Amino acid sequence: MKLYPYSNVKTENLFTLLLASRLIGVIGYLAIVATLGLLIFSIFAGPQTIAGDPNSPIVSMSTLGYREVVLSLSFTSFISGLICLSLSGLCAAVVSCEHKYTRVS
Repeated sequence: MKLYPYSNVKTENLFTLLLASRLIGVIGYLAIVATLGLLIFSIFAGPQTIAGDPNSPIVSMSTLGYREVVLSLSFTSFISGLICLSLSGLCAAVVSCEHKYTRVS
């Protein structure tokens, strides 16, 4: 079992395009994994309240969270991953068609 994308696609002339397709596929998979990581991180990136010393004039202080920024990054990462996987599949389809139509029987 091979763990790289498009391991069943074979080519004789377009090896560079197949290699690029595999590389773009791995980048797409990593972007999807990054999306999941960012979504999990967004749970902890919300606004926080810091309790101060009871004897000081400032009892508590609220800080702005980064939830919106993290969610927008996760959305961007997800869309980028989908685009990379689509482009990778298109390149692999071109390589597969080339192998199918140029082989000598």
